[in-house]
Amino acid sequence: MGRRCFLFVLLFVPALLAHSEVPASAAPKIEVQERVFDFKEMIEGQTIEHVYKVQNKGDQPLEIQRAKPG
Repeated sequence: MGRRCFLFVLLFVPALLAHSEVPASAAPKIEVQERVFDFKEMIEGQTIEHVYKVQNKGDQPLEIQRAKPG
């Protein structure tokens, strides 16, 4: 009985754990349709808006932790 239990733990538990892990190739992948936008000339104090469309094409969550203006 003890030997069977040991074999079960030795053979099946690592296999179960391997299936629950994220594959090594899994990662987020950012895709930005328009990387650069020219706002042209602006008048001081003028408010201008532009929307950048960002998609995650990977198979893990994408976290944007920082964004800096250019």
